[in-house]
Amino acid sequence: MAPKFPKCLKIARQIGDRRINRVLHEIFFREKRAYMGQERIYNEIIDEILVRVEETHAIIVKLKKFVGGHVLDEALDDLKAAEQEDFAEIGRLMQMGHSASVRAGEKFICGSNESKDYFKYLFVQEEWENEGLIRKLVEWYDGFQEKIAKFGAMIEEGQRFSDFDVAHWDGMECLVEAQAKNGEILQAFLRVLDVLREARDEKRRHVMVMDVHQ
Repeated sequence: MAPKFPKCLKIARQIGDRRINRVLHEIFFREKRAYMGQERIYNEIIDEILVRVEETHAIIVKLKKFVGGHVLDEALDDLKAAEQEDFAEIGRLMQMGHSASVRAGEKFICGSNESKDYFKYLFVQEEWENEGLIRKLVEWYDGFQEKIAKFGAMIEEGQRFSDFDVAHWDGMECLVEAQAKNGEILQAFLRVLDVLREARDEKRRHVMVMDVHQ
């Protein structure tokens, strides 16, 4: 009869130990190593893309110095689109790399009986999540700044409208209200960002405390 867990038996023979805790430890260790390998590959690809982005951006800067023309404008548009695609790809790879790192940490914890490893993993995760929130809020903050600038320009232009148009002035009133609320939201973003940035040092300290016990 074939063994019920052939993989476990194979690993037991390889490590010379049939105890289930040792076999499971080896399984988790191998899975952790595999995920760490994935993370390393993602980081290497990101480095390659960053080199390409830097070269593309340098070309864009040089082309902008020339007098525009239909062909040149098309080339610039293509290069800018390629640059944005590279940035999007970097974002995807960073997410995949982070996911692999998380999975590696989970496998490490599964193969460990020590509380120091659990707490180290927990605090590293907290630090990552905090940094992710900061990046996301900065993106939202920048987006709101652009929106506020756009609304400001619309308000300034709309106030020059002299004809009596009820719909126009009702719309302007709503736009001014929306602009005021956007300003409040922007300030709220700043307050949350301040808290997250203050927490950054605390999260790092927690990780360092557990590093002492490694």
